[in-house]
Amino acid sequence: MVHHDVFIVIPAYNEASRLGPVLEVLRREYRNVVVVDDGSTDATAAVAREAGCIVLRHAINRGQGAALQTAITYSLEAGAKFIVTFDADGQHQASDLPGLLAPVLDGQVDVAIGSRFLANTAHVPPLRRFLLRMARLFTWMVSGVYLTDCHNGFRALSRHGAEHRA
Repeated sequence: MVHHDVFIVIPAYNEASRLGPVLEVLRREYRNVVVVDDGSTDATAAVAREAGCIVLRHAINRGQGAALQTAITYSLEAGAKFIVTFDADGQHQASDLPGLLAPVLDGQVDVAIGSRFLANTAHVPPLRRFLLRMARLFTWMVSGVYLTDCHNGFRALSRHGAEHRA
């Protein structure tokens, strides 16, 4: 089943070598895949175009946040009802999309955030795992929101959630 109301947005910087397989799997189920080539010096944009994606390009590298902003703004203007952020490097699995999207599609929440640590299967080096735990603690102390993975690029948003993001 191809999801027409869901836009998958992918910020990409010099990811030509890893992007193809990610897009191949995503494009089987999702028609609207938006790749923002964030000033890459490799063939990232060409790989995305070849996969049939919508390709937006920053002339210079502006960073992941700016690339996400560009993709989300484009998706909202194109009529997206739901938006998923997805990393270009293959660390997320397309097979996890239905579970991430379900509460958003059902209207239960406006934002769902994936986690690499719920099943304890993430292969994260010990120092980075420690730093991510400290980030979780900081996020909880500052916001009162407990997240298992606050630096995860795998998120689903309703249109309302995307329009009202901070």
